[in-house]
Amino acid sequence: MRDRRYDRAALLLWLTALAVVSVMIAAHPAERSVTPVFHLAVVRWWMREPLYADFRGFHYLPQFALLFTPFHALPSPAGDIIWRLVSIGVCVAGIRAMIARLAP
Repeated sequence: MRDRRYDRAALLLWLTALAVVSVMIAAHPAERSVTPVFHLAVVRWWMREPLYADFRGFHYLPQFALLFTPFHALPSPAGDIIWRLVSIGVCVAGIRAMIARLAP
């Protein structure tokens, strides 16, 4: 039988990391973050301007700006925090699906 203590410990570590990052973002939304670049890309997308003209560099497919639009529409830093929560959720769902396929 599988020991669930490791699962709980891993979940606690992830939640702690997310809480720390969320507090950091709430305190200083633009500090040590790439989300300002994402916000700029969204603005440029909807203004039909070049996404890749900024010196900070936007290194994603253009469709990413469209996908980030709902998070840009939310007030900062709430949108940035929710973006990270959704990103982690998608990542965890993908890992769980991969493990489920590989498990005997």
